[in-house]
Amino acid sequence: ITGSGYLSEDQLEDDKNRIKQFLLDKGLLDAKVSKPVVKRKKDGLEVVFFVDEGKQYKIGEITASGDLIDNSVEKTISGIKIKKGDVFSVSAVRRATFKISEKYGDLGYAFANVIPQTRVDKLNALVDLNFLIDKGKKVKINRIEISGNTKTYDYVIRRELEIAEQEQYSLSKINRSKALLRRLGYFDEVNINTKPVGEDKVDLEVRVKEGPTGSFSIGGGFSSTEGLIFTSRISENNFLGMGYRLVASVDIGNRSDNFILSFENRRLYNSYLSLSTDAFVTKREFSDFDRKLKGGALGFGYPFERWFTESTYFKDVRGSIKYRYLRVTIDNVNPEDAAPFVIESQGTTTASAIIPEIVRNTVDNPLDPTEGSKQDLSLELAGPGGNARYYLAEFRHRQYYPLLKTSRGPIVFSWRGIVGFGDSFKKGEKLPLFKRFFPGGINSIRGFKSRTLGPKDEKGNEFGGSKEVIGNFELIFPIATRIRLKGIVFYDLGQAFDDGESITVGALRHAAGFGFRWFSPLGPIRIEFGIPLDRQEGESKVVTQFSFGSPL
Repeated sequence: ITGSGYLSEDQLEDDKNRIKQFLLDKGLLDAKVSKPVVKRKKDGLEVVFFVDEGKQYKIGEITASGDLIDNSVEKTISGIKIKKGDVFSVSAVRRATFKISEKYGDLGYAFANVIPQTRVDKLNALVDLNFLIDKGKKVKINRIEISGNTKTYDYVIRRELEIAEQEQYSLSKINRSKALLRRLGYFDEVNINTKPVGEDKVDLEVRVKEGPTGSFSIGGGFSSTEGLIFTSRISENNFLGMGYRLVASVDIGNRSDNFILSFENRRLYNSYLSLSTDAFVTKREFSDFDRKLKGGALGFGYPFERWFTESTYFKDVRGSIKYRYLRVTIDNVNPEDAAPFVIESQGTTTASAIIPEIVRNTVDNPLDPTEGSKQDLSLELAGPGGNARYYLAEFRHRQYYPLLKTSRGPIVFSWRGIVGFGDSFKKGEKLPLFKRFFPGGINSIRGFKSRTLGPKDEKGNEFGGSKEVIGNFELIFPIATRIRLKGIVFYDLGQAFDDGESITVGALRHAAGFGFRWFSPLGPIRIEFGIPLDRQEGESKVVTQFSFGSPL
Protein backbone atom coordinates (compact mmCIF):
# COMPACT_ATOMS: atom_id res chain seq x y z
CA ILE A 1 0.00 0.00 0.00
CA THR A 2 1.39 3.39 -0.94
CA GLY A 3 0.06 6.91 -0.68
CA SER A 4 0.12 7.49 -4.42
CA GLY A 5 0.15 5.61 -7.72
CA TYR A 6 -2.30 3.83 -9.99
CA LEU A 7 -5.09 1.59 -8.72
CA SER A 8 -4.70 -2.09 -9.63
CA GLU A 9 -7.01 -4.97 -8.73
CA ASP A 10 -4.04 -7.31 -8.41
CA GLN A 11 -2.23 -4.88 -6.12
CA LEU A 12 -5.33 -4.51 -3.96
CA GLU A 13 -5.54 -8.27 -3.52
CA ASP A 14 -1.82 -8.44 -2.78
CA ASP A 15 -2.16 -5.68 -0.18
CA LYS A 16 -5.03 -7.55 1.44
CA ASN A 17 -2.86 -10.65 1.73
CA ARG A 18 -0.02 -8.61 3.18
CA ILE A 19 -2.33 -7.26 5.88
CA LYS A 20 -3.53 -10.79 6.63
CA GLN A 21 0.08 -12.01 6.92
CA PHE A 22 0.91 -9.11 9.23
CA LEU A 23 -2.02 -10.02 11.49
CA LEU A 24 -1.01 -13.70 11.54
CA ASP A 25 2.45 -12.66 12.73
CA LYS A 26 0.75 -10.84 15.61
CA GLY A 27 -1.11 -13.97 16.73
CA LEU A 28 -4.46 -12.83 15.33
CA LEU A 29 -5.42 -16.15 13.72
CA ASP A 30 -9.13 -15.36 13.49
CA ALA A 31 -8.62 -11.91 12.00
CA LYS A 32 -10.72 -10.99 9.00
CA VAL A 33 -9.81 -8.43 6.38
CA SER A 34 -12.63 -6.96 4.30
CA LYS A 35 -12.57 -6.26 0.61
CA PRO A 36 -11.17 -2.80 0.02
CA VAL A 37 -13.52 0.15 -0.02
CA VAL A 38 -12.46 2.69 -2.63
CA LYS A 39 -13.53 6.31 -2.17
CA ARG A 40 -12.91 9.09 -4.63
CA LYS A 41 -11.23 12.20 -3.23
CA LYS A 42 -10.32 15.52 -4.83
CA ASP A 43 -6.66 14.56 -5.13
CA GLY A 44 -7.18 10.88 -6.04
CA LEU A 45 -8.60 7.71 -4.50
CA GLU A 46 -8.71 6.58 -0.88
CA VAL A 47 -8.51 2.82 -0.22
CA VAL A 48 -9.80 1.51 3.12
CA PHE A 49 -9.52 -2.04 4.51
CA PHE A 50 -11.70 -2.92 7.49
CA VAL A 51 -10.15 -5.38 9.95
CA ASP A 52 -11.78 -7.56 12.62
CA GLU A 53 -8.85 -8.73 14.75
CA GLY A 54 -10.46 -11.32 17.01
CA LYS A 55 -8.44 -13.05 19.75
CA GLN A 56 -4.67 -12.98 20.02
CA TYR A 57 -3.24 -16.50 20.24
CA LYS A 58 -0.13 -17.56 22.11
CA ILE A 59 2.09 -20.60 21.77
CA GLY A 60 1.24 -23.56 23.98
CA GLU A 61 3.24 -26.79 24.06
CA ILE A 62 6.17 -27.25 21.68
CA THR A 63 7.24 -30.77 20.80
CA ALA A 64 8.68 -32.87 17.98
CA SER A 65 8.02 -36.33 16.58
CA GLY A 66 9.34 -38.66 13.93
CA ASP A 67 13.09 -39.01 13.44
CA LEU A 68 14.40 -37.24 16.52
CA ILE A 69 18.05 -36.39 17.23
CA ASP A 70 19.26 -39.05 19.72
CA ASN A 71 15.56 -39.81 20.33
CA SER A 72 15.38 -36.54 22.28
CA VAL A 73 12.75 -33.84 21.73
CA GLU A 74 14.89 -31.38 23.70
CA LYS A 75 17.97 -31.91 21.49
CA THR A 76 15.84 -31.72 18.37
CA ILE A 77 14.21 -28.36 19.10
CA SER A 78 17.07 -26.74 21.04
CA GLY A 79 18.23 -23.50 19.51
CA ILE A 80 14.88 -22.36 18.12
CA LYS A 81 13.86 -18.85 19.17
CA ILE A 82 10.20 -19.45 19.96
CA LYS A 83 9.05 -20.65 23.37
CA LYS A 84 5.89 -21.43 25.27
CA GLY A 85 3.89 -18.27 26.07
CA ASP A 86 5.16 -16.25 23.10
CA VAL A 87 2.66 -14.57 20.81
CA PHE A 88 2.08 -16.94 17.90
CA SER A 89 3.79 -15.82 14.68
CA VAL A 90 3.74 -17.63 11.34
CA SER A 91 7.10 -16.10 10.41
CA ALA A 92 8.66 -17.18 13.73
CA VAL A 93 7.41 -20.74 13.22
CA ARG A 94 8.86 -20.71 9.71
CA ARG A 95 12.26 -19.60 11.07
CA ALA A 96 12.14 -22.35 13.72
CA THR A 97 11.40 -24.90 10.99
CA PHE A 98 14.43 -23.73 8.99
CA LYS A 99 16.59 -23.90 12.13
CA ILE A 100 15.66 -27.53 12.76
CA SER A 101 16.23 -28.36 9.08
CA GLU A 102 19.71 -26.81 9.31
CA LYS A 103 20.54 -29.01 12.32
CA TYR A 104 19.68 -32.12 10.34
CA GLY A 105 21.62 -30.73 7.38
CA ASP A 106 24.71 -30.50 9.62
CA LEU A 107 24.27 -34.17 10.52
CA GLY A 108 24.43 -35.18 6.85
CA TYR A 109 20.70 -35.31 6.11
CA ALA A 110 20.58 -33.04 3.07
CA PHE A 111 16.93 -33.69 2.30
CA ALA A 112 15.39 -33.80 5.78
CA ASN A 113 11.73 -32.79 5.74
CA VAL A 114 10.43 -30.82 8.74
CA ILE A 115 6.69 -30.12 8.87
CA PRO A 116 5.27 -27.79 11.55
CA GLN A 117 1.91 -29.11 12.75
CA THR A 118 -0.47 -26.92 14.76
CA ARG A 119 -3.35 -27.67 17.10
CA VAL A 120 -5.49 -24.63 17.83
CA ASP A 121 -7.23 -24.30 21.21
CA LYS A 122 -9.74 -21.53 20.52
CA LEU A 123 -11.18 -21.60 24.03
CA ASN A 124 -7.84 -20.75 25.65
CA ALA A 125 -6.40 -18.92 22.60
CA LEU A 126 -3.40 -21.27 22.40
CA VAL A 127 -1.56 -22.96 19.54
CA ASP A 128 0.33 -26.18 20.27
CA LEU A 129 3.22 -26.94 17.91
CA ASN A 130 4.63 -30.27 16.80
CA PHE A 131 7.52 -30.53 14.34
CA LEU A 132 7.12 -33.75 12.37
CA ILE A 133 10.51 -34.85 11.02
CA ASP A 134 11.48 -37.25 8.27
CA LYS A 135 15.27 -37.12 8.16
CA GLY A 136 15.73 -39.24 5.04
CA LYS A 137 19.12 -40.77 4.26
CA LYS A 138 22.56 -39.47 5.17
CA VAL A 139 24.28 -37.91 2.20
CA LYS A 140 27.93 -37.57 1.13
CA ILE A 141 29.52 -35.09 -1.26
CA ASN A 142 30.33 -36.78 -4.56
CA ARG A 143 31.98 -34.08 -6.68
CA ILE A 144 32.50 -30.34 -6.34
CA GLU A 145 32.17 -28.54 -9.65
CA ILE A 146 33.26 -24.90 -10.05
CA SER A 147 32.03 -22.62 -12.83
CA GLY A 148 31.93 -18.93 -13.78
CA ASN A 149 35.57 -18.21 -12.91
CA THR A 150 37.18 -16.88 -16.06
CA LYS A 151 40.11 -15.26 -14.24
CA THR A 152 40.43 -16.92 -10.84
CA TYR A 153 42.08 -20.33 -10.75
CA ASP A 154 39.95 -23.22 -9.48
CA TYR A 155 42.32 -23.96 -6.62
CA VAL A 156 41.92 -20.41 -5.25
CA ILE A 157 38.20 -21.07 -4.92
CA ARG A 158 38.50 -24.68 -3.81
CA ARG A 159 40.87 -23.89 -0.94
CA GLU A 160 38.24 -21.59 0.60
CA LEU A 161 35.67 -24.38 0.78
CA GLU A 162 35.13 -25.82 4.24
CA ILE A 163 33.80 -29.07 2.78
CA ALA A 164 35.54 -31.55 0.49
CA GLU A 165 34.61 -34.36 -1.86
CA GLN A 166 33.60 -37.63 -0.17
CA GLU A 167 32.89 -35.82 3.10
CA GLN A 168 29.55 -36.03 4.86
CA TYR A 169 27.12 -33.33 3.78
CA SER A 170 27.04 -30.33 6.14
CA LEU A 171 24.79 -27.33 5.54
CA SER A 172 26.72 -25.08 7.93
CA LYS A 173 29.99 -25.89 6.15
CA ILE A 174 28.40 -25.06 2.81
CA ASN A 175 27.05 -21.75 4.13
CA ARG A 176 30.44 -20.99 5.70
CA SER A 177 32.15 -21.71 2.37
CA LYS A 178 29.79 -19.32 0.63
CA ALA A 179 30.54 -16.57 3.17
CA LEU A 180 34.31 -17.07 2.86
CA LEU A 181 34.16 -16.83 -0.93
CA ARG A 182 32.13 -13.62 -0.76
CA ARG A 183 34.54 -12.19 1.78
CA LEU A 184 37.42 -12.48 -0.70
CA GLY A 185 35.98 -9.56 -2.66
CA TYR A 186 36.66 -11.28 -6.00
CA PHE A 187 33.06 -12.11 -6.89
CA ASP A 188 29.83 -10.20 -7.38
CA GLU A 189 27.78 -13.36 -6.89
CA VAL A 190 28.44 -16.69 -5.15
CA ASN A 191 25.99 -19.61 -5.22
CA ILE A 192 26.44 -23.20 -4.05
CA ASN A 193 23.72 -25.60 -5.21
CA THR A 194 23.24 -29.32 -4.60
CA LYS A 195 22.51 -31.84 -7.34
CA PRO A 196 21.36 -35.33 -6.22
CA VAL A 197 23.46 -38.24 -7.48
CA GLY A 198 21.64 -41.40 -6.43
CA GLU A 199 20.00 -41.73 -3.03
CA ASP A 200 22.95 -40.97 -0.77
CA LYS A 201 25.23 -38.63 -2.72
CA VAL A 202 25.08 -35.08 -4.07
CA ASP A 203 27.29 -32.96 -6.30
CA LEU A 204 28.01 -29.41 -5.18
CA GLU A 205 27.85 -26.81 -7.93
CA VAL A 206 29.87 -23.71 -6.98
CA ARG A 207 28.91 -20.90 -9.33
CA VAL A 208 30.58 -17.51 -9.16
CA LYS A 209 30.28 -14.29 -11.10
CA GLU A 210 33.57 -12.46 -11.08
CA GLY A 211 33.68 -8.74 -10.34
CA PRO A 212 36.37 -6.09 -10.69
CA THR A 213 39.22 -6.67 -8.26
CA GLY A 214 41.70 -4.00 -9.32
CA SER A 215 42.08 -0.35 -10.06
CA PHE A 216 44.43 1.70 -12.19
CA SER A 217 44.79 5.45 -12.45
CA ILE A 218 47.22 7.89 -13.99
CA GLY A 219 46.85 11.63 -14.01
CA GLY A 220 47.85 14.98 -12.69
CA GLY A 221 46.38 17.99 -11.00
CA PHE A 222 46.82 20.90 -8.66
CA SER A 223 45.76 21.53 -5.08
CA SER A 224 46.41 24.28 -2.59
CA THR A 225 48.10 21.84 -0.19
CA GLU A 226 50.15 19.73 -2.63
CA GLY A 227 50.78 22.06 -5.59
CA LEU A 228 51.28 20.32 -8.95
CA ILE A 229 50.79 16.55 -8.69
CA PHE A 230 51.44 13.56 -10.96
CA THR A 231 49.90 10.30 -9.78
CA SER A 232 50.03 6.71 -10.96
CA ARG A 233 48.47 3.86 -9.00
CA ILE A 234 47.74 0.22 -9.62
CA SER A 235 45.97 -2.01 -7.12
CA GLU A 236 44.96 -5.62 -7.71
CA ASN A 237 43.43 -7.86 -5.04
CA ASN A 238 43.49 -10.99 -7.22
CA PHE A 239 46.76 -10.63 -9.08
CA LEU A 240 47.12 -13.19 -11.92
CA GLY A 241 43.94 -14.86 -10.66
CA MET A 242 46.03 -16.49 -7.91
CA GLY A 243 44.69 -14.53 -4.94
CA TYR A 244 47.75 -12.32 -4.53
CA ARG A 245 47.33 -8.66 -3.53
CA LEU A 246 49.60 -6.15 -5.25
CA VAL A 247 49.69 -2.37 -4.78
CA ALA A 248 52.09 0.00 -6.51
CA SER A 249 51.81 3.76 -6.17
CA VAL A 250 53.82 6.72 -7.43
CA ASP A 251 52.96 10.30 -6.49
CA ILE A 252 55.22 13.15 -7.61
CA GLY A 253 54.39 16.72 -6.69
CA ASN A 254 55.84 20.08 -5.85
CA ARG A 255 55.56 19.33 -2.13
CA SER A 256 55.48 15.54 -1.88
CA ASP A 257 56.92 12.42 -3.51
CA ASN A 258 55.66 8.94 -2.64
CA PHE A 259 56.79 5.55 -3.92
CA ILE A 260 55.01 2.55 -2.40
CA LEU A 261 55.09 -1.16 -3.28
CA SER A 262 53.10 -3.76 -1.34
CA PHE A 263 52.52 -7.48 -1.87
CA GLU A 264 50.49 -10.07 0.04
CA ASN A 265 50.02 -13.79 -0.43
CA ARG A 266 47.14 -14.67 1.88
CA ARG A 267 47.57 -18.44 1.42
CA LEU A 268 51.30 -19.16 1.23
CA TYR A 269 51.82 -22.49 -0.61
CA ASN A 270 48.04 -22.98 -0.28
CA SER A 271 48.39 -23.20 3.49
CA TYR A 272 46.57 -20.94 5.94
CA LEU A 273 49.75 -18.95 6.56
CA SER A 274 49.84 -15.49 4.97
CA LEU A 275 52.88 -13.49 3.88
CA SER A 276 52.97 -9.73 3.41
CA THR A 277 55.78 -7.37 2.50
CA ASP A 278 56.03 -3.72 1.57
CA ALA A 279 58.61 -1.05 0.80
CA PHE A 280 58.16 2.71 0.68
CA VAL A 281 60.01 5.98 0.13
CA THR A 282 58.16 9.22 0.85
CA LYS A 283 59.05 12.88 1.01
CA ARG A 284 56.70 15.60 2.22
CA GLU A 285 57.18 19.35 2.57
CA PHE A 286 55.08 20.82 5.37
CA SER A 287 54.77 24.55 6.06
CA ASP A 288 57.50 24.53 8.73
CA PHE A 289 59.57 21.38 8.06
CA ASP A 290 60.29 18.57 5.57
CA ARG A 291 59.96 14.86 6.30
CA LYS A 292 61.71 12.03 4.44
CA LEU A 293 60.77 8.47 5.22
CA LYS A 294 62.22 5.19 3.95
CA GLY A 295 61.37 1.73 5.13
CA GLY A 296 59.88 -1.67 4.66
CA ALA A 297 58.05 -4.43 6.47
CA LEU A 298 57.67 -8.20 6.47
CA GLY A 299 54.79 -10.00 8.15
CA PHE A 300 53.12 -13.36 8.64
CA GLY A 301 49.57 -14.19 9.70
CA TYR A 302 47.50 -17.22 10.64
CA PRO A 303 43.80 -17.77 11.49
CA PHE A 304 43.22 -18.60 15.15
CA GLU A 305 40.32 -20.90 14.30
CA ARG A 306 42.83 -23.33 12.74
CA TRP A 307 44.60 -23.58 16.09
CA PHE A 308 41.44 -23.68 18.23
CA THR A 309 39.18 -25.79 16.05
CA GLU A 310 36.75 -26.70 18.84
CA SER A 311 36.16 -23.12 20.01
CA THR A 312 33.66 -20.72 18.44
CA TYR A 313 35.31 -17.72 20.16
CA PHE A 314 38.14 -17.70 17.62
CA LYS A 315 35.99 -17.98 14.51
CA ASP A 316 36.94 -15.29 11.94
CA VAL A 317 39.88 -14.21 14.14
CA ARG A 318 43.34 -13.86 12.60
CA GLY A 319 46.63 -13.12 14.30
CA SER A 320 49.73 -11.67 12.66
CA ILE A 321 53.22 -10.52 13.49
CA LYS A 322 55.10 -7.93 11.44
CA TYR A 323 58.59 -6.48 11.53
CA ARG A 324 58.98 -2.90 10.25
CA TYR A 325 62.08 -0.77 9.82
CA LEU A 326 61.86 3.00 9.31
CA ARG A 327 64.44 5.69 8.65
CA VAL A 328 62.95 9.16 9.15
CA THR A 329 64.66 12.48 8.49
CA ILE A 330 63.19 15.79 9.66
CA ASP A 331 65.02 18.75 8.10
CA ASN A 332 64.56 22.25 6.66
CA VAL A 333 62.90 23.20 9.94
CA ASN A 334 61.83 26.83 10.13
CA PRO A 335 62.81 27.84 13.70
CA GLU A 336 60.57 30.91 13.60
CA ASP A 337 57.35 29.10 12.67
CA ALA A 338 57.84 25.48 13.76
CA ALA A 339 56.56 24.15 17.05
CA PRO A 340 59.28 23.57 19.69
CA PHE A 341 58.69 19.81 19.52
CA VAL A 342 59.27 19.87 15.75
CA ILE A 343 62.53 21.76 16.25
CA GLU A 344 63.63 19.16 18.80
CA SER A 345 62.77 16.35 16.33
CA GLN A 346 64.98 17.49 13.47
CA GLY A 347 67.64 15.06 12.31
CA THR A 348 67.50 11.37 11.41
CA THR A 349 65.69 8.75 13.49
CA THR A 350 65.55 5.00 12.92
CA ALA A 351 62.84 2.71 14.24
CA SER A 352 62.96 -1.09 14.40
CA ALA A 353 59.55 -2.33 15.46
CA ILE A 354 57.65 -5.56 16.06
CA ILE A 355 53.88 -5.27 15.52
CA PRO A 356 51.60 -8.04 16.80
CA GLU A 357 48.01 -7.68 15.60
CA ILE A 358 44.69 -9.45 16.10
CA VAL A 359 41.84 -8.97 13.61
CA ARG A 360 38.31 -10.32 13.72
CA ASN A 361 36.47 -9.86 10.44
CA THR A 362 32.92 -10.87 9.50
CA VAL A 363 32.33 -8.19 6.83
CA ASP A 364 30.56 -9.74 3.85
CA ASN A 365 32.49 -7.92 1.11
CA PRO A 366 35.65 -5.87 1.67
CA LEU A 367 35.04 -3.57 -1.32
CA ASP A 368 31.28 -3.07 -1.00
CA PRO A 369 30.25 -4.05 2.54
CA THR A 370 26.62 -4.30 3.62
CA GLU A 371 26.76 -6.29 6.88
CA GLY A 372 29.17 -7.66 9.44
CA SER A 373 31.89 -6.11 11.55
CA LYS A 374 35.65 -5.82 11.83
CA GLN A 375 37.77 -5.35 14.95
CA ASP A 376 41.49 -4.63 14.75
CA LEU A 377 43.83 -4.47 17.76
CA SER A 378 47.53 -3.75 17.21
CA LEU A 379 50.55 -2.88 19.33
CA GLU A 380 53.73 -1.45 17.77
CA LEU A 381 56.86 -1.90 19.89
CA ALA A 382 60.02 -0.10 18.73
CA GLY A 383 63.31 -1.06 20.33
CA PRO A 384 66.64 -2.72 19.47
CA GLY A 385 67.80 -2.16 15.90
CA GLY A 386 66.85 1.54 15.88
CA ASN A 387 67.38 4.59 18.07
CA ALA A 388 63.67 5.26 18.63
CA ARG A 389 62.04 3.62 21.67
CA TYR A 390 58.24 3.79 21.80
CA TYR A 391 54.98 1.88 21.88
CA LEU A 392 51.82 2.62 19.92
CA ALA A 393 48.51 0.84 20.58
CA GLU A 394 45.43 1.15 18.37
CA PHE A 395 41.95 -0.38 18.38
CA ARG A 396 39.53 0.00 15.47
CA HIS A 397 35.97 -1.20 15.24
CA ARG A 398 33.76 -1.06 12.15
CA GLN A 399 30.15 -2.25 11.96
CA TYR A 400 27.64 -2.48 9.10
CA TYR A 401 23.87 -2.88 9.57
CA PRO A 402 21.54 -3.46 6.59
CA LEU A 403 18.50 -1.37 7.56
CA LEU A 404 16.21 -1.77 4.58
CA LYS A 405 16.17 -3.71 1.34
CA THR A 406 15.07 -1.76 -1.73
CA SER A 407 14.78 -2.60 -5.41
CA ARG A 408 18.06 -0.73 -5.96
CA GLY A 409 19.91 -2.44 -3.13
CA PRO A 410 20.16 -2.26 0.66
CA ILE A 411 20.28 0.90 2.75
CA VAL A 412 23.14 0.41 5.22
CA PHE A 413 24.06 2.13 8.47
CA SER A 414 27.76 2.00 9.31
CA TRP A 415 29.82 3.27 12.20
CA ARG A 416 33.52 3.20 13.03
CA GLY A 417 35.36 3.88 16.27
CA ILE A 418 39.11 4.39 16.67
CA VAL A 419 41.13 4.71 19.86
CA GLY A 420 44.91 5.07 19.78
CA PHE A 421 47.61 6.03 22.23
CA GLY A 422 51.39 5.83 22.50
CA ASP A 423 54.42 7.07 24.37
CA SER A 424 58.19 6.87 24.42
CA PHE A 425 59.98 4.25 26.50
CA LYS A 426 62.67 6.85 27.19
CA LYS A 427 61.97 8.86 30.32
CA GLY A 428 61.26 12.51 29.63
CA GLU A 429 60.75 12.01 25.87
CA LYS A 430 57.57 12.14 23.80
CA LEU A 431 56.16 9.81 21.18
CA PRO A 432 58.23 10.54 18.01
CA LEU A 433 56.83 13.11 15.59
CA PHE A 434 56.45 10.59 12.75
CA LYS A 435 54.20 8.37 14.91
CA ARG A 436 51.96 11.05 16.41
CA PHE A 437 48.27 11.45 15.57
CA PHE A 438 47.16 14.18 13.14
CA PRO A 439 43.37 13.76 12.62
CA GLY A 440 41.51 15.26 9.68
CA GLY A 441 40.89 14.07 6.14
CA ILE A 442 38.73 11.67 4.16
CA ASN A 443 39.85 8.61 6.12
CA SER A 444 39.75 10.34 9.48
CA ILE A 445 37.45 13.25 10.44
CA ARG A 446 35.85 14.63 7.30
CA GLY A 447 35.01 18.33 7.18
CA PHE A 448 38.57 19.20 8.17
CA LYS A 449 41.61 19.25 5.91
CA SER A 450 44.10 16.42 6.19
CA ARG A 451 46.27 16.47 9.34
CA THR A 452 44.94 19.83 10.59
CA LEU A 453 43.47 18.72 13.94
CA GLY A 454 45.19 17.84 17.17
CA PRO A 455 47.45 19.80 19.53
CA LYS A 456 48.85 23.11 18.28
CA ASP A 457 51.48 25.46 19.65
CA GLU A 458 50.85 29.15 20.38
CA LYS A 459 51.48 29.96 16.70
CA GLY A 460 48.83 27.50 15.53
CA ASN A 461 51.27 24.86 14.22
CA GLU A 462 50.21 21.23 14.58
CA PHE A 463 52.67 18.89 16.27
CA GLY A 464 50.41 15.85 16.70
CA GLY A 465 48.91 14.08 19.66
CA SER A 466 49.91 11.01 21.62
CA LYS A 467 46.27 9.97 21.97
CA GLU A 468 43.43 9.90 19.44
CA VAL A 469 39.67 9.27 19.50
CA ILE A 470 37.58 9.18 16.31
CA GLY A 471 33.97 8.26 15.55
CA ASN A 472 32.40 8.03 12.08
CA PHE A 473 28.70 7.42 11.40
CA GLU A 474 27.31 6.88 7.90
CA LEU A 475 24.06 6.12 6.13
CA ILE A 476 24.83 4.52 2.75
CA PHE A 477 22.09 4.26 0.14
CA PRO A 478 21.94 3.11 -3.51
CA ILE A 479 21.42 5.67 -6.27
CA ALA A 480 22.03 3.84 -9.54
CA THR A 481 22.43 0.07 -9.26
CA ARG A 482 23.47 -0.51 -12.87
CA ILE A 483 26.58 1.68 -12.57
CA ARG A 484 27.07 0.85 -8.86
CA LEU A 485 26.70 4.41 -7.62
CA LYS A 486 25.86 5.06 -3.97
CA GLY A 487 25.26 8.12 -1.84
CA ILE A 488 26.12 8.72 1.81
CA VAL A 489 25.37 11.16 4.58
CA PHE A 490 27.75 11.21 7.53
CA TYR A 491 28.58 12.62 10.92
CA ASP A 492 32.14 12.54 12.28
CA LEU A 493 33.71 13.52 15.57
CA GLY A 494 37.10 13.17 17.18
CA GLN A 495 40.34 14.80 18.21
CA ALA A 496 43.96 14.08 19.17
CA PHE A 497 45.41 15.00 22.56
CA ASP A 498 48.90 15.87 23.78
CA ASP A 499 51.02 14.03 26.37
CA GLY A 500 49.62 14.63 29.82
CA GLU A 501 46.33 15.94 28.38
CA SER A 502 43.15 14.08 29.30
CA ILE A 503 40.65 12.97 26.67
CA THR A 504 37.55 15.13 27.15
CA VAL A 505 34.23 15.07 25.31
CA GLY A 506 34.11 18.85 25.18
CA ALA A 507 37.34 18.99 23.18
CA LEU A 508 36.08 16.75 20.37
CA ARG A 509 35.56 18.35 16.95
CA HIS A 510 32.40 17.69 14.93
CA ALA A 511 31.53 17.63 11.23
CA ALA A 512 28.74 16.39 8.97
CA GLY A 513 28.25 16.10 5.25
CA PHE A 514 27.36 13.99 2.25
CA GLY A 515 29.09 12.29 -0.62
CA PHE A 516 29.08 9.75 -3.43
CA ARG A 517 30.78 6.39 -3.86
CA TRP A 518 31.18 4.84 -7.25
CA PHE A 519 32.61 1.42 -7.95
CA SER A 520 33.90 2.41 -11.38
CA PRO A 521 35.46 0.05 -13.95
CA LEU A 522 38.85 1.43 -12.88
CA GLY A 523 38.23 0.96 -9.16
CA PRO A 524 36.38 2.52 -6.19
CA ILE A 525 36.01 6.32 -6.20
CA ARG A 526 34.90 8.48 -3.26
CA ILE A 527 34.02 12.16 -3.25
CA GLU A 528 32.73 13.69 -0.03
CA PHE A 529 31.76 17.16 1.14
CA GLY A 530 32.27 17.85 4.84
CA ILE A 531 31.00 20.79 6.87
CA PRO A 532 32.61 21.52 10.26
CA LEU A 533 29.85 22.01 12.82
CA ASP A 534 32.14 23.88 15.22
CA ARG A 535 34.23 25.81 12.69
CA GLN A 536 37.02 27.90 14.08
CA GLU A 537 38.88 30.85 12.63
CA GLY A 538 40.90 29.90 9.57
CA GLU A 539 38.96 26.69 8.87
CA SER A 540 37.02 26.19 5.62
CA LYS A 541 33.22 26.25 5.61
CA VAL A 542 33.11 23.23 3.29
CA VAL A 543 35.92 20.73 2.67
CA THR A 544 35.77 18.64 -0.51
CA GLN A 545 37.77 15.43 -0.36
CA PHE A 546 38.48 12.81 -2.99
CA SER A 547 39.83 9.27 -2.86
CA PHE A 548 40.55 6.74 -5.58
CA GLY A 549 41.36 3.05 -5.36
CA SER A 550 40.75 2.44 -1.65
CA PRO A 551 37.91 0.23 -0.36
CA LEU A 552 34.54 1.95 -0.12
